[in-house]
Amino acid sequence: MYFCKFEYYIDIIKFVYSDIYKSLYIAICSILVVIYKIVCRYIQTQIVFISFYFYK
Repeated sequence: MYFCKFEYYIDIIKFVYSDIYKSLYIAICSILVVIYKIVCRYIQTQIVFISFYFYK
């Protein structure tokens, strides 16, 4: 799913920003990664449940 590709953008963001903000951005980005992984997993399970419900 395209939602899960967000981590690649975070890696690019981490690479671009300067050293002063790097630790702060890494903390924020890691939190965002965790949130997006939870959202990804939730969406995927919802799609599985919906498709199972409709196509059983």
